[in-house]
Amino acid sequence: MSRYLLLILFNTPFALLGLLGSLTQFKMKRISLVKFLFHLFFWFFIIFSLIMAEPVYKSLYSSGLTQTESLSLFDVIQITAIIILLYGINRARIKLASLENKVNEIHQIISIKTSK
Repeated sequence: MSRYLLLILFNTPFALLGLLGSLTQFKMKRISLVKFLFHLFFWFFIIFSLIMAEPVYKSLYSSGLTQTESLSLFDVIQITAIIILLYGINRARIKLASLENKVNEIHQIISIKTSK
């Protein structure tokens, strides 16, 4: 099996989960349209980059711009780890924003009650 295919198979689920999470956040009106479009662009860019990795490498190699070996298994694992970390960071950011909204709501309720 091609290492590029492994790269796509390992990483596409995380990119799709990122897309799905952004769509869910947008539908629940937790993020704005601008943020949703940014997230959409970001995850599609990752998917597109994964798909284009092999053709870009072959093009660079045939043009003589690189003389390195093709993608190694370590590279696949490393790229997968980076994308998993990006997914985790995105989830943590979403949870942090939700927590911040809850704290603001609690603060507002407490302020109203103490002012009376």
